[in-house]
Amino acid sequence: MTVKTRDFNPAILDLQAPIVFFPVRHHSPAAARLLRDCIDLTQPSAILIEGPADFNDRLEELKLPHQLPIAIYSYLHTAEQGQRGAFYPFCLYSPEWQALRLAFEQEIPVEFIDRPWADLALEALSSHRYGDGSLAQNPYVTVLCQKLGVEDFDGLWDTLFEIDPHLSLRDYLERCHRLCFQLRSHDDVPLHRDRFREAFMVQQIERVQAQLTATHSRCKILVITGGFHSYALFAQLHQLPFESSDATPAFATPAETDPETTVTLLQQGIALTPYAYDRLDSLTGYDAGMTNPGFYHQVWLDRLGTLPAQPKREPSYRKLLAQVVVNLREKQQQGVSAADLIAVESLAQALANLRGHAEVWREDLIDGIIAALVKEEVNQGITHPLLQAVYQVFRGNDRGRLAVGTPLPPLVIEIQTQLEQFNLKPDLTLRCINLDLHHPEDLEKSQFLYQLRGLEIHGYRRLAGTDFVERDDLSELWEQWEIAWSPEFEANCIEAAIYGSTVVEAVTNRLVEKAQRLDRAADQAALVLLEACLMGLGDLGQTLGEQLQHHIRQDSNFLQMSCALGHLLYIYRYDFVLAHIRAETTAALLTETFQRSLWLLETLGGITEHSGAYLKGLKTILEVFDRCPTLFANYRGELLEILSRISHDRDQDASLRGGAIGGQWHLGAMETEQILRVLQGFATPEQLGDFLSGLFHLAREIIQRYPDLAKTIDRLIMGYSDQQFLEALPSLRLAFSCFPPREKHRIATGLFPPEESENDRLEPLDLSLNPEVAAAAFALEAQVKKQMDYYGLSRSTAPKS
Repeated sequence: MTVKTRDFNPAILDLQAPIVFFPVRHHSPAAARLLRDCIDLTQPSAILIEGPADFNDRLEELKLPHQLPIAIYSYLHTAEQGQRGAFYPFCLYSPEWQALRLAFEQEIPVEFIDRPWADLALEALSSHRYGDGSLAQNPYVTVLCQKLGVEDFDGLWDTLFEIDPHLSLRDYLERCHRLCFQLRSHDDVPLHRDRFREAFMVQQIERVQAQLTATHSRCKILVITGGFHSYALFAQLHQLPFESSDATPAFATPAETDPETTVTLLQQGIALTPYAYDRLDSLTGYDAGMTNPGFYHQVWLDRLGTLPAQPKREPSYRKLLAQVVVNLREKQQQGVSAADLIAVESLAQALANLRGHAEVWREDLIDGIIAALVKEEVNQGITHPLLQAVYQVFRGNDRGRLAVGTPLPPLVIEIQTQLEQFNLKPDLTLRCINLDLHHPEDLEKSQFLYQLRGLEIHGYRRLAGTDFVERDDLSELWEQWEIAWSPEFEANCIEAAIYGSTVVEAVTNRLVEKAQRLDRAADQAALVLLEACLMGLGDLGQTLGEQLQHHIRQDSNFLQMSCALGHLLYIYRYDFVLAHIRAETTAALLTETFQRSLWLLETLGGITEHSGAYLKGLKTILEVFDRCPTLFANYRGELLEILSRISHDRDQDASLRGGAIGGQWHLGAMETEQILRVLQGFATPEQLGDFLSGLFHLAREIIQRYPDLAKTIDRLIMGYSDQQFLEALPSLRLAFSCFPPREKHRIATGLFPPEESENDRLEPLDLSLNPEVAAAAFALEAQVKKQMDYYGLSRSTAPKS
């Protein structure tokens, strides 16, 4: 049970204390601006910042001339939980970034004091380490929002800290410390992982304090953390009663709290990576602290260095509104007149005054635009084009770039090397390349491009080429790829390092992760194997092979299983260009899938739809049996027994029964005379076409090899009435659609006996008539005949002379 006290100690507000705590909301321009004032006022001898302590030996990298936003990216790979990664983002107005810049400029010792993220990665943590999404659920926030008349925590923070450009340092500290104290006191979420972090931070603060004392240096430490941690650190350092818990020790890793926890660390790393405002935005990104980074970026630029005595600056909202208008005009989406802008500004200013805002703020501007310009009805869930333009400007489009010379993970270096080797490096000019997969050099390029696609590296897109999934046409093996520079390219490469230090290791681990996410989908598991082939992976490793085998054993869907069987047959038997997987691995998976397919076929039950897909699956089973005799010769008896049971099952769909009989004929276990006798049992208009669809799908050549079958079908059809023929026509048409035109002509001419005279011999039939037209003609003839019978005009009803 957690015990908390609500007695706030004002000593935390003392700027003359040896240790000063500056609470921040990450990515707050007000916090960043006032933090600069605090550093100038206190002149600290050391600055300690909430950030990953394992990056301290690389702080020099942050001095390089990077283009913001950027992020520290911490990642690891464990055998138990796979790949994990987390970001510590910095933008121009991040308090942490401003503290770093001032520390570097004034040569003040600076360190990160948070636990390395890898120590906490076993718990379900946000991937954004400077996020505060959980505060929205705090009951104190709900009450305070109601009292101040705002909707959420963002509005609350803006009202208390951001809107007033003249908020003083002391007022900021008073408000922020008391607010965060109450948030912490009313937080019902278990705080074990926060205590782990805070205990580590306290150790770092005490270590730096001891170092300064030992060297007789001035001891003035500025501690910059998220406000949620500030009072807890202050209380621990001064042994004040604030929180206690008898559930866990004050300082322990997850492995220490649970001795049964075992972690096998396979890889760990930390590096700088480019970031972007669209990722930083809490509306689209990683649970970030502040929404609308583009808006706050403009506020930061306008307010930095502004003093009350200076001339009045142009309001930030006017610059942003002007940018919205420019964007709309460039896209020619919606015109905004001068009168419209005057109306928007008047409404926004009135709303700001009504809400007690010192100046027009983002929600004032949005509401003013909606009231003044959005005149038509907007459907629920659809954003108006004008508002889309506003949100885009408020989000901002800044994208970071690392400075030249920034150390990169080994994976990135290997990717860059191979891009140079294959001449695939992206640039600003879009280009397309064509690859002939019969040529070894082009095949290597193709494999590397598939590896980049597997790692989700932007800038490489397959446009066209041989489809190795559908395999409709394998006469030519070629591909066309589009290569263009993408602003996400560099960040993608760095963040892909989470999967391994080499390209092959990374894509293999990526495939293992992809296979783990599948849910009893044998067809998708087979596609993972095909993807490995396209990447040129020769040895999948035991882990991936076991994953694929697991999905095959768990899947109970015959259609998915037979689809997987087709992919595996192609990889094992037919492919000679992409055949990189070890034969024994593919053979084992193919055998497992074939056995599972037979079992699912036998337990199929009556099918009610997708009969064509089931016939395709049955045909795949027969093809595997034919093409892999060394693997499946002993399964002939079992296969024939299953086909026989299906063909005699009166509750089964007629098409599948026909396919089972066609399969038996294909395997030489049924004579044509037997099929002719069976055919009589499916002579009804409702069943004949479906039965023939299955029969022809599995034994298309049977009707060409034995003309008596076509004549028997002809006699059955000729015995139908007009209405019966119209009922049977759609399924009959589907049945004969599997034959190409030449074979259809051969079947039709086989129904007519040869003539005595050469001159009397029938000309080849023209079968080009549209079937829909033919059906309409038959229907019309039937109606005409019916009317003639009614009036006694037909030959059968005409009066005798």
